[in-house]
Amino acid sequence: MHPQDLSSLSDEQLLNLCKKSSEEQVAKCVEILINRHYRRLYNYLYRMLPDSEAVEDIIQEAFFRIFKNAYRYKRTAKFTTWMFKIATNLALNELRRRRTHQSTPLDAQLDDEGARFLESLPSNEEAPIERLSKEELQNIIDEILEALPPDFRAVLLLCDMENMSYQQVAETLGLKHGTVGSRLCRARQLFAFYFTHRYKSLLR
Repeated sequence: MHPQDLSSLSDEQLLNLCKKSSEEQVAKCVEILINRHYRRLYNYLYRMLPDSEAVEDIIQEAFFRIFKNAYRYKRTAKFTTWMFKIATNLALNELRRRRTHQSTPLDAQLDDEGARFLESLPSNEEAPIERLSKEELQNIIDEILEALPPDFRAVLLLCDMENMSYQQVAETLGLKHGTVGSRLCRARQLFAFYFTHRYKSLLR
């Protein structure tokens, strides 16, 4: 198949083609898929783990595993869901290895969670929102995301920034549908709690 024809194929078709193609054609399929999804995956992973070198390593390992295990891919699942599942698991494993965060118990009261969450963060002077640039505001958002427990962070990013459905997030994280909803609700509450307490003047 001509390279131009390959680029017109869907992600799922390209991955299935990898199961029965020559090494040269597989390499072309891999290149197309990486080019399609690299930036989106990098941006997501960098918010999960703000370390450029680690993110690059995770992306490389994720695509290696994707094509090594292409024969396991089921056409009933979207390629991007499978890709995010592999990449997210690698990112969570790296975060656990670093032990930079401790997961907050899901059955704890929000007030207790919020208090511990807020106390763990450095203090900062409030600044009116009109005095903040887009870059500064984005830095605030990134800081809050980094402070969230990793499991909550993943759900929040996948639902609210990657616009995945609850079902897709459940498949990506290996959770029940209802667990995605409750964890997302708690993640949003924690995010709002921190934002409103530390940056009250931003909301005026």
